[in-house]
Amino acid sequence: MEKKNLSQQMGSFPLRFWMINCVEFLERFSYYCMRSVLGLYIVAPAKNGGLDLSQTDKGTIFAIWALVQCLFPIFSGGISDRYGYKKSLLVSFILNAIGLMLMSVAREYWTFVFACILVAFGCGIFKPPIQAMLSHSLDKENYSLGWGIFYIVVNMGGFISPFFASYLRSYSWQYVFFFSTAMILLACPCLLLLESPQKKTQPNKSLQEIAKDFVLLTGNFSLLCFLLIYSVFYIVLMQVWDISPVFIDQWVESNHIVRWLGNLTGMNFFQEAASQGKNIPPELMSNLNTLIIILFTMPIAYYFGKLKHLPAMAWGMFFCALALPLCGFSREGVWCLFGIAVFSIGEIACSPKFSEYISFIAPEDKKALYLGFAQIPFAFAWAAGSVFTGWLNDRYSDIYALSSRHLISVLHVSQEEIAKIPRSEWLKTLAEKLGMSIPKTKDMLWETYYPPTVWYIIAGIGFLSILAMVLYNNKILRIKDK
Repeated sequence: MEKKNLSQQMGSFPLRFWMINCVEFLERFSYYCMRSVLGLYIVAPAKNGGLDLSQTDKGTIFAIWALVQCLFPIFSGGISDRYGYKKSLLVSFILNAIGLMLMSVAREYWTFVFACILVAFGCGIFKPPIQAMLSHSLDKENYSLGWGIFYIVVNMGGFISPFFASYLRSYSWQYVFFFSTAMILLACPCLLLLESPQKKTQPNKSLQEIAKDFVLLTGNFSLLCFLLIYSVFYIVLMQVWDISPVFIDQWVESNHIVRWLGNLTGMNFFQEAASQGKNIPPELMSNLNTLIIILFTMPIAYYFGKLKHLPAMAWGMFFCALALPLCGFSREGVWCLFGIAVFSIGEIACSPKFSEYISFIAPEDKKALYLGFAQIPFAFAWAAGSVFTGWLNDRYSDIYALSSRHLISVLHVSQEEIAKIPRSEWLKTLAEKLGMSIPKTKDMLWETYYPPTVWYIIAGIGFLSILAMVLYNNKILRIKDK
C-alpha cells in the first residue's frame, strides 16, 4: 500500500488526538514556566529573592527530582493501564499544584526539596498515561507524524512559557510559581472533554500480574542495553537544559545582540536595554532550542519516518555532542546561540524517535508499562549527571566558586575570612582586591580557569554514547540477518 502524503496523514487524526495535545500543552506550559528559571532561582542571591544555594546543592535537588520523576513511572505506567488514564492525569495535576504552591513559599532547603518531590511525583504520573493515550490514537500510517506533532506541542509550551517566567520573575520569583499553578489547574477541566481510548487489550490485570510484567521486562537484555546506552546520552541532554541558563547568566555577553536587535527593529525597548548594558535573559537565550524545534520538527519527523529508529537517534546524538563545545567557545552570545541551534537539530532527530521506538516495540496492552519502564534513562542519567555536573560546575565554571578559589590560592585570603562573606559577594570582593572592574575580573577568571571545560567533558560522554549506539545497531542488524 502506498504511504499517505502529509495532508492525508494530517486528516487521519481523530479528535481525541488533538485533545490529548491540548492537555499536554497546558501541563508542559506549567512545567517549563517554572523549570526554565528554577536553576537560576536556586543559585540566585537571597537579597534578590533567590535561595542562594551552590551549584552542588542545585545538582543534588535535581538528582532527587530525577529519581522520583523518572523511576516512579516504571510502576505508575502499569497501574495507569489498569485503573484508567484520566484518573492518573487528575492525580498528577493535583500533586503538581500542591507542590508548586509550596515551592513558592519554601525557604528552608529540605522544605523546598519536599515541594520539588511533590511536583516530581506529579510529572512522573503524567507522562505514561498521556503518551499511551496518544499511542492508542495513532495507526501505522500516521505514527511518526503523530509523535512529531506531539513533540511540537511539548515545545510550544516550552517556548512560550519562558517569556512569561522572565517577565514575572522581574517582579517576584513567587509569581512564577503562582502562574505555573494556575496553568496546571486549567488543564483539569480539559479531562472532562478527553475521550478515553478504546484499548484492544485483555481484561484488566491484577497488581501482581503488573509486577510480574515489570520483572519480565528486566530480563529483556536487548531492551536493557538500549536503555543503558541512551541513559549515557541523557547525561548530555539533560545537563544542557539544567546548567546552560546559569552558565549563560554568569559568563555569556549578549548585549551586542540586544544592540543589533535595536538597530534592526528600531524599537526603543531594545535600544534602551542596549544602552543600559543589559544582556538577553538566559532563559530566553536557551529558548532558541524550542523555537527551532517548533519550526523544524514536523518536516524532519516526516522525513525520519522513512528511516530506521536507531541510525536516526545516532545522528541526532552526534549533533548534540558536537554542539556543546560551541556553547562555550567564546563569551560572545552569538557562539552560544549557534551551539544551541546545532544542539536543537540533533535533539529533533533523536528525542521523538526514542519514545516512538519504545512505543513501537511494546505490545498493545503494555504500552504505558513499556513507556514507564523506559524512564530509567532519565532517572539514572539525570540524577547521576546532576550530582556530577553540580560538582563539575563548582570546580570549573561557577563564577562565585572560582572567585573564592582565586581569593584563597592566589591572593592568600583565609578560608575563615571567605566564610564571613556572603557567597554572592565573592566576585565583588575579588574585583575590589584586584583593583579591577567586574567585567575585567570576569575576563581574568575566564582566561585563568577556562569555564567551558565543563562542556568539553560532557561532550566526551556524549561521543562515548554515540559509539555504543552504533555498535548496538550493528548487533541488532546481525541478529535480524540471522
